[in-house]
Amino acid sequence: MAVLTTPIRFRWPPAWLPSAKFLTRENYAYVDKLSQKLTDGYKKTVAKVGLQAYIVSAGVNGALMLYPQEIHNYRDWLPIDVDLWRHYWFAMVNRGVMCQPYWWDEQWTISVQHTEADIDKHLAAFADIAGSLATAQQERLGAVATH
Repeated sequence: MAVLTTPIRFRWPPAWLPSAKFLTRENYAYVDKLSQKLTDGYKKTVAKVGLQAYIVSAGVNGALMLYPQEIHNYRDWLPIDVDLWRHYWFAMVNRGVMCQPYWWDEQWTISVQHTEADIDKHLAAFADIAGSLATAQQERLGAVATH
């Protein structure tokens, strides 16, 4: 059996970290502004197309919840239309926007690397697909009601 005898040493913090200025008041204000713009844009589009959904956000994180009322517990998660969420996610990716990690209970995260143009592109992609999501949602709800 081989044994690693050479110690691995790490310098912590790395030399560049103390000089990095990521977590500044200005950067926090910047990402908060971008996050608010994204959240407000989603809310406006959801209302405009009649999608039964809501937007939840906290700081730089947020998510589109394709459900007509706020989710409070695990049982509230169960009836979520995961297939409709998949349509949302793939449609956004097909328009060049990775809206969030792949799964419906994930959320987006805004960073200091994002720009106003990134948020505009994200909102334009969502506006482009939101009507078809609302139509699909209504068709699916109608199919459930007739059974």
